[in-house]
Amino acid sequence: MTMSNYRTSTLFHFTKSFATIKSIVTNGLQPSYCREVQKFPKNTEYEVGIPMVSFCDIPIMRCDEISKRYGKYAIGLSKKWGLAENINPILYIQDNVELSDAAHRIVSIAHSSKIEHQRILDNNYGNPSATGTCRVKYLDGKEIDETAETFEAHYRHYESSVVRNLFFGYSKAYNIKYRDKTICAYEENEWRYVIPYWADTFKWFWGKEECDKYLSDKSKLPKMPKLRFKIDDVNFILVKNEKEVIKLVRLIKSYKINLFGGRQIAENERDILLTKIISFERIKNNY
Repeated sequence: MTMSNYRTSTLFHFTKSFATIKSIVTNGLQPSYCREVQKFPKNTEYEVGIPMVSFCDIPIMRCDEISKRYGKYAIGLSKKWGLAENINPILYIQDNVELSDAAHRIVSIAHSSKIEHQRILDNNYGNPSATGTCRVKYLDGKEIDETAETFEAHYRHYESSVVRNLFFGYSKAYNIKYRDKTICAYEENEWRYVIPYWADTFKWFWGKEECDKYLSDKSKLPKMPKLRFKIDDVNFILVKNEKEVIKLVRLIKSYKINLFGGRQIAENERDILLTKIISFERIKNNY
């Protein structure tokens, strides 16, 4: 298979219901928490609850297998739009290789950093009458005179940008478990939009215990800002069958609704959008 038909200029986001694709068309893409499991050497695993939106750049003719896993509905947006929104391809890591070992060390450093962070707070800023600064040595070797406030801000930035966002947010195990089977996740060509950890309103959940506690009922979690897009950003809207194509056409043609997050669009824009709707039924029968 050549590279030309292995990837495409479209980023597809899959979902499992017509109601959700309707919501995307009318309101935009809603980030949500995904429970990701990173594998490390010696058969250890680490779970993280990440606020994000997943995409893939698999060509539309190869989407059938992905749709069986993630749903027969999708919005296909231009890669140009995705790059402008800081959506990135992810890194896939095999088990028991040097990169996996490095990942394990990153987790260890993050844990040690948390302990050191608390020790510095307790020793230097724990006294309510304490004033002034404390010299703090960071893991990168820098020594900075910090107040309690600047120390908190610098520590949070270091931990999130280096350890969490850059690694956990944009990496995945090469092979994963799906419905009791091992599948090659690398074949999914995943891209991600990730809400940074330092966005204090939307915390990340670290480890199985936190994930179990907070992600068992996602309805109680705060709603995150939606990803917006314009008509020109949309390459495809995929639904399950031809009956649902008609259903979505009627929805888009209705002047009772706005599209893509509340913006009224002109009639000619609606007509353009209608040309981008296609069903998996039609793809399977004709391509």
